[in-house]
Amino acid sequence: MIGISAAEDHLHQRASLIAENYGLPILPPGENTSPFSLLLTQKHLELREDNRYSPPLYVDFGKPDFLRRFSGRRRSEELFKALGSGVSVDSDLIVDTTAGLGKDAFMLAAWGYRVQAIERVPAVAALLDDGLKRARVSKSLEKAANRITSDFGDARELLPSLIERPAVVYLDPMYPQSAKRARKSLGMHRLRQVLGDDTDAKSLLEIALRTARYRVIVKRSRRAPILGGVSSGSIVGRTIRFDLYAPIGNLSLC
Repeated sequence: MIGISAAEDHLHQRASLIAENYGLPILPPGENTSPFSLLLTQKHLELREDNRYSPPLYVDFGKPDFLRRFSGRRRSEELFKALGSGVSVDSDLIVDTTAGLGKDAFMLAAWGYRVQAIERVPAVAALLDDGLKRARVSKSLEKAANRITSDFGDARELLPSLIERPAVVYLDPMYPQSAKRARKSLGMHRLRQVLGDDTDAKSLLEIALRTARYRVIVKRSRRAPILGGVSSGSIVGRTIRFDLYAPIGNLSLC
């Protein structure tokens, strides 16, 4: 299991709190038995691989290439097109059930939507929460970051207990990828190693279809099979595809 350590002595208390919140073991120096570990530094929480040639992975919503992507270009984004006209900015809720490092969730929030981001892998959920906390104290990022609520847990269990029924439920399940494609993005390759493939994506889709008021969106590789066999339509990009599903009923919400 991935554990956490502190880069400096005065960070031990914060590292211990993160460990408690996400069920992570505290790692004494030099005692990591996993290929990956979390390190809390003065700047951020980062994922490290037991490989001196691999740079650390951390969440930074302020990277210039990411900022350019959500600044003024939403109508050219396939994800924005997939939302359709039935979702209201500010009022409607979108639930990202497989948040990962939060890029899609932050994109949605930057466009003005309220987002609930759910991630079940402890180390990844901790990285996301750390990135959101830093974004909330950034003048250029705080508005979007404050529209996001992050939750640690299994979306299949959390969706039925939502107080507010979301307009849209969004899924981005990990699917098997060729080694050639994985090498193009070392960060994504490492994230895949930590997350693993989502073998239960179909059961999550079934729950999502009974939860959403307006639409379920599933992000897939362009040539991947449709999850669940049938969708209502698709928005197709150069390398990815967003499959659209109409809700099939109500799920009891408490």
